[in-house]
Amino acid sequence: MGAHLDRPLLKSRRDWLSAVIGVLTTILGGSAFAGIIAYLIPSRRKGSAVGPIDVAAVDEFEPWESKKIDARSEPIIVVRTDEDYVAVTATCTHLGCLVQFDPGKRQFVCPCHGGAFDLSGQRVAGPPPEPLRLLPVTVSNGRVFVTA
Repeated sequence: MGAHLDRPLLKSRRDWLSAVIGVLTTILGGSAFAGIIAYLIPSRRKGSAVGPIDVAAVDEFEPWESKKIDARSEPIIVVRTDEDYVAVTATCTHLGCLVQFDPGKRQFVCPCHGGAFDLSGQRVAGPPPEPLRLLPVTVSNGRVFVTA
């Protein structure tokens, strides 16, 4: 038998600790690298067609009030403006955080990384690479409907 089989691979406690630390460093470094890649690559989630969704009665909305609804495939925010209704997908196009409507700024804002979108869903600030998807809103028989 060769001499290399007679001696152990890890000769001392120091060698063993160095090996463990090396493995843990590799795992942690890989996790950090995956997080950086997830930050840089935008979310591409899209909802599927669901049809008209009954949001609320017209008189349940005050001007510049918003309602968040779940369209079974993705969350949606509906906002009543002074003249009409606006609906957008509530998932930020950056990393998929849920945006909120800020009535003071009259913008959809993402609390995760400072993204902001105007009432047409267009990005006005932050890292989101794409706009929010604007959804059709109709009013019929005193009810607000969104088509997702």
